[in-house]
Amino acid sequence: FIGLWVTTGVIAQTPRQMVRDGNTAYHIDSTQQAILEYEKALEIDPKLESAQFNLGDAFYRSGKYADAIKTYEQLAQTTSNKDVKSDSYYNMGNAHMQTQKFQEAMDAFKNAMKSNPQNTKARYNYEYARKKLEEQQKQEQEDKDNSTISETAVFNDCLIWPPIKGILAIF
Repeated sequence: FIGLWVTTGVIAQTPRQMVRDGNTAYHIDSTQQAILEYEKALEIDPKLESAQFNLGDAFYRSGKYADAIKTYEQLAQTTSNKDVKSDSYYNMGNAHMQTQKFQEAMDAFKNAMKSNPQNTKARYNYEYARKKLEEQQKQEQEDKDNSTISETAVFNDCLIWPPIKGILAIF
């Protein structure tokens, strides 16, 4: 009977214990294991905010930015805790920054500031994203201008012929 009790205690982990195990794995850079632990916790308790938030962090650290964004967005939309909402939007903005989606990042940082006006990191990152968006748009315009010039030059090369010597006969 005692052996059965111990075995059952080890197998029947609580979602919070799974989150703690995920946190341990995360801190030793075993993000894949952390992801598994957070997902197991969420299977049992889908509304466990610490598991959702930490899952987003583990996805982010793994370079799975789309998964991180999806996880943070879901949490931001369902939580009633303004700090969790702000932090979720903030991290979502950072994930968008990693994929150079600067407008989406600005939107996420703006939502972070709406949820928590005291979030100075979101304010700073919003301005940084705005500058990066301007640079990106300027570069795209320069590339477009250079592409148009190159196409015109190629087109003109095809049209420019050496002058014809002699007299053209008109019939």
